[in-house]
Amino acid sequence: MEQEEKLTLKWSKREKDLICHYPNPTDGAACFDAFTSDRYRPLSKTWSNSFKKELEERGYDITTLKFSIKKKNSNQ
Repeated sequence: MEQEEKLTLKWSKREKDLICHYPNPTDGAACFDAFTSDRYRPLSKTWSNSFKKELEERGYDITTLKFSIKKKNSNQ
């Protein structure tokens, strides 16, 4: 049976940080960046918090975060 290609991000108790599992390194970098990097908004010339920080500030428990997405079947 062929292993399913899936991109995931979740909290690691051991690492005390978000951990990303990925089918290839560039997908992992894109996922981790989307959740953890502060963003520059060129039109307003300001910085905004990362999605992770934004969720924490809104009262969400990051240690319960789970993200998962499957790759499309190449036959579709």
